[in-house]
Amino acid sequence: MKEINIKKLQDAGFKQFDSEYIGKVNNHFFSIKDNQASEDLLYVTISIAPSESKNILFKYLDDLQKDNKIDDYELTKNEIKIALVEDSIYTIDIFLSDLSKVLEEIEAKNICNFCENTENIDLYVSSKVHSFLCQSCGEKLLTDLQEEKNIKPKYLLGFFASLVGALIGSVVWVVLGMLGFIASLAGYAIAYGAFYAYKKVNSKYTKLAIILNVVAIIIAFLFAQYSGIVFEVLREYKADGITFSDAILYTNYLFTNKEFIVALLPDFGFGILFAFLGSFRTIKDNYTSAKEEENFYIEKVDF
Repeated sequence: MKEINIKKLQDAGFKQFDSEYIGKVNNHFFSIKDNQASEDLLYVTISIAPSESKNILFKYLDDLQKDNKIDDYELTKNEIKIALVEDSIYTIDIFLSDLSKVLEEIEAKNICNFCENTENIDLYVSSKVHSFLCQSCGEKLLTDLQEEKNIKPKYLLGFFASLVGALIGSVVWVVLGMLGFIASLAGYAIAYGAFYAYKKVNSKYTKLAIILNVVAIIIAFLFAQYSGIVFEVLREYKADGITFSDAILYTNYLFTNKEFIVALLPDFGFGILFAFLGSFRTIKDNYTSAKEEENFYIEKVDF
């Protein structure tokens, strides 16, 4: 965007949100952003209600296109998107002022993005997006967000749910281990089970929730490793009539043997590697989601 147009927008009270400028001219909100495909074009977007006199708007835009002041335009049910050619003389403020007069002439009004109401429209921005909302929808959105923030996470219940989910996921690890495989799929199953179960009892993740889930995943991984040895003992001494409780006792005895532990370390190391490979993406994605939820906000912007 040319410096002269940035200055004109700032002087008109437009506010910048990332790479987009949003502001109000007369009674209409406009959104301005660079056209990434061309250095000489700006995208001007207006959310408006349908008008029976839209032919007047079409003629105005067609005339601008013939004069090479705009490159193209698109009109949908509730939005106009115009590709404005940047010019040092026909600057953005002149264009917006002229366009706003045409919109007033055809009695076109900004429209609520939620309910399509055209009265008392304001800009509401969040950490992710912005919306043009009527007073009713805007107040409801702010109330819903506050109620969501007031919900206290059930960390203890969430941890137990996560642990149960992770242990269920560890069944995949045990089964694959009995078949002679160690796969990252098993690590993913443990992580997925943990986070899925936690979400069932808590509506949102927090950073502490992620830590609790990771602890549950580690416990489930250790349980899976231990269970794999128990089943291996059962299979090895099946002909001797060993029982499940005997296999557990014998496995516990093996862990008192230093040589057994040393021999187990390579397999245990591979297990950690594949568990990490399988669960890392799930943990990372949920941690990112938790950060976004904790930092999420919505506010009304005054012009």
